[in-house]
Amino acid sequence: MDKEFFYGEFRANIELKESYKVVEEKHFFEEIDGVYFRNNELHRRVIDKRTGDTLRKEFIVRNYSEVKYVPTKEKLNAKFSVPLRYNY
Repeated sequence: MDKEFFYGEFRANIELKESYKVVEEKHFFEEIDGVYFRNNELHRRVIDKRTGDTLRKEFIVRNYSEVKYVPTKEKLNAKFSVPLRYNY
């Protein structure tokens, strides 16, 4: 893991024809009555390993959870935070 990516790998006995990227979208923080919440969606991009073309994007999960820290004012004021990309 670094500031931009969270790294992982799939292992298989055969060569896979597709690769995957998990992408965070619609990420933002909000405050409700002094309580802070993180909102985001995770999507999986399925990529053809031969051409590099995105074959499809699949919704995985929507996260809405309370955070136990105070986000910076910059993060609270952002409509959507910069998306993080996870490579698999």
